[in-house]
Order: sequence, then structure tokens, then C-alpha cells
Amino acid sequence: MSISPSTDRQRISEIDFYRFIAALSVIFFHYAFRGAAADNKTIFSYSDYMPFAKYGYLGVELFFMISGFVILLTASRASVIEFIRSRAIRLYPAFWVCSTITFICTLLLGGERFSATTGQFLTGLTLMGDFLGVRPVDGVYWSIFVEIRFYLLICVLLIFRQMHRVEGFLLIWLLVSVVLFGRHDDMLRRMFIPDYAAFFIAGAIFWQVRRFGFSMFRLGLLFCSYAFSLYTSLSVLEKYRAHYSVEFNGVVVVLVLTTFYMLMALTAINKMGFIARRNWVALGLLTYPLYLLHQNVGYMVFNALYPMGSPHALFWGVVILMLCSSYAIYRCLEKPLVLLLRNISKHKPAATRNS
Repeated sequence: MSISPSTDRQRISEIDFYRFIAALSVIFFHYAFRGAAADNKTIFSYSDYMPFAKYGYLGVELFFMISGFVILLTASRASVIEFIRSRAIRLYPAFWVCSTITFICTLLLGGERFSATTGQFLTGLTLMGDFLGVRPVDGVYWSIFVEIRFYLLICVLLIFRQMHRVEGFLLIWLLVSVVLFGRHDDMLRRMFIPDYAAFFIAGAIFWQVRRFGFSMFRLGLLFCSYAFSLYTSLSVLEKYRAHYSVEFNGVVVVLVLTTFYMLMALTAINKMGFIARRNWVALGLLTYPLYLLHQNVGYMVFNALYPMGSPHALFWGVVILMLCSSYAIYRCLEKPLVLLLRNISKHKPAATRNS
């Protein structure tokens, strides 16, 4: 069974749109649910959106699928040095800026709920803090460290020049993840990230479908990754119920994840229609700084201003503040830093569209 692969556009516009939706869902999860539900992050409670905002954490799973898609796009056209360079230039500038802003806000507004040391901040700027056992200045950075582990796995393929066998590697990775899931071998779990591997694998296979078309092997691997992603996501619901003291509906989780797979499948076959034809670049550009900046800084603003004024105005005011700040960070700080790093490296990273 095969379907002819679609012609790749200059930029896959819907990927920017998906990223923005994923970031917004995580913001709603943090602001309208998690902050007040557990972990003593904020005194601000915005219960109006809580029934659906509690599922916003699944936006991270969509991020991981997107990452699998675009990283394979990048790696399929790059040497290992070019790949590392492109990832560094993509990750560091916005991270440096947002981490610095978060650290300064923590010193000024953190109070009893938030704290950070200078050593913690400086170590975090290397993006190696997780490997060194140093807590980041904002807990939301955990997903960046998961992404980096995925990059390291791809680097292994590039080092040994095995990208042409990537589908076989994805199958092995999925099988290893099934074996490791639920086990307590910390080193292997940290290396192969079994809790989220299925999402990266699915995204990578969707890129292969976009590039080469469907095959029975790709369909089989997508089905297995879909099944395993449902299993891993449903397995953690009991822990979430206990931690947040609210009910999570497994059917909703299945429907949300199924929607993600359908959207990525439509992108793979170039059938996203109106969304694909629109220009979402501006939304895509602000998404990374938005994700890095919003959590602790947002909580601290809530704590400083609540209960003054309307909770509706406070909630939407902070959301708009984060959106505007993130775009300003991209335009005024991240973009110049990216250009500076490219000039220093003397080479532009290869195939970084949508990366």
C-alpha cells in the first residue's frame, strides 16, 4: 500500500499553528488549573476554565510529536555538526533571555513560593543542569531536557551515518520503550524517555510519510506508537487524580491524543487546507519564548496583583502580557542573538525550516 508523497512547501505553515495551540493549552493548564490546584504556586484561582484547562498538559505531547516531525526534517539534510549547530542556535538564545527574566522576577517577586540561586541560574544557562542534577529556575523547562535527549539519539544516527535506517531505529526505540515503561532503571529511562518516546516516534514517521508516502511498515509503526502513547498517557491519570484531587476522564485524553494524530496525518499528506494556506509564522516565532516565560513569571504576577481587580481581567491580562512579551523577546532579543551566533559559527544551520 502506498500513497505518493506530497511536495514539500517552503515552510510547513500548519506546524507553526499547532505549536501555538499547544503552547496556549499549556498556559491554560498552568493558569486556570495547576497553579491553584496543587504545588502552592499561586493564590489566584480561575475556576471558570478548570474543567477543560486541566487537560491542557497534553499540549506538551503535541510539542513532542511536532519535534519528531521537524527534527527528522532537519537531520535528514544535515551532518552531525550542522545538526548540533542548528539545535544550539535554535535553543540557546530564547532560553538565555527567558531564563534571565525569570531569575530576575524570582529575586524581585518570588516571595516564599519561588526561589533561585545564582549558581542554579548560571548552571541552567548551559542547558546541562538536568544532567548535572541542578534544578532549573522554572520547572516548565523539564520538557526541553526531554527534547535534548531526543536530539542525542538522533545525533547517534548522524555520527554513524545511519539516517537512512531511521525507521528501523524508531522501531527498536519503540520496543525498548515498551520494555522500559514502568521499570525503575533510571539511567536507561533517562536515555530512552519511554514515557514520551511514542510521540517523538509518531512525529518522525509522519515526516517520513510526508517525504516518501505511506507504506505498510510506516502504518504499522504509527498504529503501534498510537497504541503505546494512549497506554502511557492513561497510565498516569491515577497519579494526576491523587495529586490534584480532581477527576481526569480517560475518554477525553484518548480523544485529544487521537486528534493530534489526525492533525499530523493530514499534515503528512498535505491535506490541511485552509490552515496550511494561511501564514502562521508570527505565532510560530513567539511560541518558544512564550513556553519558556509563562509559568513562574505568570504565577508571580498573579500573586502580586490578586485579589485587586476582576479575576477575568487579571487572567486575560496576564495571558496578553505573556503573548506580547514573548513576541517582543523574539523580535528584540532572540532574533539578534540568533544572527550573532550564526555569524560566530560562520555557517548557517542546514534545513532549519519550522525548526
